[in-house]
Amino acid sequence: MTPRQAKIAPAHEPPTLVGGYPKHERRSACWHSVWHRLIAGANFAATLSAAMIVVVAVCCVLAHAQEPAKTLRPAETPTTQAAVRFAAVDVYVDSGEKPLAAYQFELTAKTGSFKIVGVEGGEHAAFAPPPYYDPAALSRDRIIIAAFNTGTDLPTGKTRVARIHVRITGNEDPEYVVKLTVAAAANGEPLSATAAWAKAPAEKE
Repeated sequence: MTPRQAKIAPAHEPPTLVGGYPKHERRSACWHSVWHRLIAGANFAATLSAAMIVVVAVCCVLAHAQEPAKTLRPAETPTTQAAVRFAAVDVYVDSGEKPLAAYQFELTAKTGSFKIVGVEGGEHAAFAPPPYYDPAALSRDRIIIAAFNTGTDLPTGKTRVARIHVRITGNEDPEYVVKLTVAAAANGEPLSATAAWAKAPAEKE
């Protein structure tokens, strides 16, 4: 018998390559390619972002360099405060020929800025002690002053009954107003008296 010729299996054909990869690896090759492209794209985006940051920084530096230099202004000095000075105002009451036993007046000012800082008595012994006034009037621009004496040694005619110390703000001298509200004799009889003011003489040092 003729020996059977052994069937020789045909040699396997080499796998068809797709994109350099076997067919069965085509899918994985595609994903591999896509992954590489994504990585490459990410690297490119990062590089582009870094480049854009550098460009923006350079532009800012150039723009700042081209700005005209700002003139430095000297520090603003506070508004000059108004001058403050101290003075004194003498108030006189003229009762004519009749002795003055009691008085009351109000001191204000039409113009100027002032505050009352102290009150003294008058020149006659009957009114030498400090007169009565509201302490709340100190540091204000209005004051009511009063005094009385029940003795027999009383002034007549024009006499200084009080000296008022004031603090003046500004260069303008205040125009004071004295309003006499009470003038009476020792028996309580009202007197027809007048009141006036004058700048007190400067005290000698």
